[in-house]
Amino acid sequence: MDALIKGAAVGVTAAVIGLTLKKTSPELALLLWSAAGIAILIGAFDAVSEITRFTRELASFSGLSGELVTPVLKCTGIAIVSKISSDVCRDAGASSAAGAVELAGAAAGIAVGIPLLEYVLDMIRSVL
Repeated sequence: MDALIKGAAVGVTAAVIGLTLKKTSPELALLLWSAAGIAILIGAFDAVSEITRFTRELASFSGLSGELVTPVLKCTGIAIVSKISSDVCRDAGASSAAGAVELAGAAAGIAVGIPLLEYVLDMIRSVL
């Protein structure tokens, strides 16, 4: 909860200052917004590591293999990084780069999820 409040404060402050800066220096505004986003992500790292720890503990308790849980965590991380990156590209006015980042994120997510699909196929083959 503390990280959320700090992150929100940093985000709102950066947005207000960035809007003021954007009129005279759009490059500095983009740099400010990017730095604020990075600072918020660093502040949220503890929450992410706690979620990862809990997910692994839950997987071991349920008997799921780490091979099944890891792709889900990686895919979630890929989605977050590609969303933030594409938003930064859009803010900079580079919508084609934003689309490319989203496409690369989707491809990476699918690639990371292939072991899960293989596991499902193996389950189907064992039933048939």
